[in-house]
Amino acid sequence: MNWNDYEAVWKRQPLPKGAEADVSELRRSFETKSRKLEATIRVRDYTEAGAGLVVTVACGFIWAKHGSSWWPMGLIMALMLGLSGVFIRERLMARRWRVGPAASLLAKVEADLAVMRRQCRLAEKVWLWYLAPGVAALAIHLCLVVRDAAPGSVQRDPWLLTGRIFFYLSVILFTWWINWRTLRRRLRPRLAELEKLRDELRAEA
Repeated sequence: MNWNDYEAVWKRQPLPKGAEADVSELRRSFETKSRKLEATIRVRDYTEAGAGLVVTVACGFIWAKHGSSWWPMGLIMALMLGLSGVFIRERLMARRWRVGPAASLLAKVEADLAVMRRQCRLAEKVWLWYLAPGVAALAIHLCLVVRDAAPGSVQRDPWLLTGRIFFYLSVILFTWWINWRTLRRRLRPRLAELEKLRDELRAEA
């Protein structure tokens, strides 16, 4: 997933104040923030699901080009399809949680809470469901390239291999950092805001 794009969308929104937020302000801004939240997640889900499918097709062409000896590309394709499936599932779950415009404010807040809890869980476990499949796919592809490279070729140069591995690890760690920062600065504080607003609405009921 391009979590950098996800972070860029979040950056266009002010940082949530968490449990210290004013309840009246939370009421006033809820509808706007709810629409932005839904749009942000929708863009991410469609983009990531589509990207996974494109990579899957590309891997299929590479496999066909190199022949049956490159059968591990099928494993990469399975990993990419799995990632696409995660985001497709997220779209289906988001539709299930969505409430109509005529619903009460409390019902709308409860729906956003369910979505936000889900986003927090995804962010907390990003190593398991997102980064690990990506690392595995990169490792498989790199092994295939090195295996079939001619002795003494550039692909087998130890310095080049070290550089590629370092680059891959840097991208992975940067992606994790972006995800962790989004979780700490935006997702968890917004979750706290929604919980505070929900508690206030329940007290009024």
